[in-house]
Amino acid sequence: MLVTECNKTPKQSLSKKIKKHLADKKQAISKKTASIQKPVKMTCEEFVALDDVVKPKVVYWAEGYNKKGKPTDSVVDVDETDRLVPMIVEECKETPKLSFWEKLKKHL
Repeated sequence: MLVTECNKTPKQSLSKKIKKHLADKKQAISKKTASIQKPVKMTCEEFVALDDVVKPKVVYWAEGYNKKGKPTDSVVDVDETDRLVPMIVEECKETPKLSFWEKLKKHL
């Protein structure tokens, strides 16, 4: 990407291009992780868009916490939660604009 940018604007400083690239990347990561940090505010669409490795972790978090972010249970049934993830994904695909939290609460 930097090579392309340098070819487009060869007189602009390389350090400025690198700083801009890093800032853009940081902003993209922040947007992507913002919803992960607050699963109670996540939409189904955001949940479905997560990597498959991350989805169970979000469900584990949500299973162990209430809406105010306080622990409600010190034990998470990993096997049960792993079976729950595909069901939530399917339901969320059907109604992407609805709340992930509301979908999950129906199963807990």
